[in-house]
Amino acid sequence: MTSTTSASSPDASPPMGSLSIESVDDGLTYVGGPPIQLRAHLAMAGAATVDVTSVVAWSADVPVVTVTTGVVTATAPGTAVISAELDGQVATFDVRVAEARVLYVTHGGTIATYPPDVDGRAQPIRKLITTHIPRAFWIEGNEIFIADDDIIYVYPATANGEAAPTRRIFTKVSGSPFSARAMQIVNGELFATNVNLAVFPPTADLATEATRHAGNTASPATPWGTFDIIGNEIVLAQAHSTIDIVPITASGPTTPTRSIRGPATGLTELDGIYGVAASDSEIFVSLAKIGELWVYPLSGNGDIAPTRKITNFPTGGRQIGRPWVVGKELYVPVFDPVEEGEIWLVDRDASGAAVPLRKTRIFFSGFIAR
Repeated sequence: MTSTTSASSPDASPPMGSLSIESVDDGLTYVGGPPIQLRAHLAMAGAATVDVTSVVAWSADVPVVTVTTGVVTATAPGTAVISAELDGQVATFDVRVAEARVLYVTHGGTIATYPPDVDGRAQPIRKLITTHIPRAFWIEGNEIFIADDDIIYVYPATANGEAAPTRRIFTKVSGSPFSARAMQIVNGELFATNVNLAVFPPTADLATEATRHAGNTASPATPWGTFDIIGNEIVLAQAHSTIDIVPITASGPTTPTRSIRGPATGLTELDGIYGVAASDSEIFVSLAKIGELWVYPLSGNGDIAPTRKITNFPTGGRQIGRPWVVGKELYVPVFDPVEEGEIWLVDRDASGAAVPLRKTRIFFSGFIAR
């Protein structure tokens, strides 16, 4: 997308050439989403175009965004006109900030960003193309973290097309390589699970030892897998039939502060827990084999039944994955091994047969809603 240009005043003497603002994005961003990178170019008469992004004076007409050296970060919903001024010449670029969050998906080595409000087939806002096989990924601030075996590759969140990582984190626990299978960044710490829970500094570069790691003393032979963090607690799926809750500060041999397990829970090895998500009061458990989400109280402990079940998700060749809670909405990925998958948007308080408010159709193998 390209800007419009004007002189800042009738008496201004514009520089030789035409000033413009360009971006690979379409001017749409989201509160809490990745920033937009704008670039200012000066097309010189009879010469090549010069990048003047670091030279122009950047500004926004309303405070729904901030702009620094062309990096536009959303702060509130609304529309803004971004201006770049150089020697009396002004170029402008329109930006719209939506309240909704962003959907991130992986497909092969591609990390794509999609708008969350599309019903039907969606087109990406941007695509980062890598050579990695993402085992887990996360977006935090202006960076994308991609775990491939025991290396976490870090890219700019605004990267589009083929790009090189800005750094690599070689993750180790007690000197041995650690391959993350799920990860999140909270309070300046990178949490990851494989067999145990390990914590790393997300700003690290090259070989990095975990600052701490925790193992489950209640069931040491069975690993923790998918997890979510809410407040000062970590909710972990363990052994396909147990939900453990541990403190966010867990370190060393750890006994869960609470565990949801037993016959009344209905959780069995046969159905298997695919993923967990937590809200401020509930835990959502996805059971891919039967196409259902079971809901338990976050404060629950012991052999308790689910408070409700959200049913009627696809099964067979298609299966649901780890859900994501965003406000009052629940995003549920429906994976398809061959065709396009779907992201179902469901009311968080739903019970019984799921009635999707929207179905976003995308090819994907991993998913995050933020």
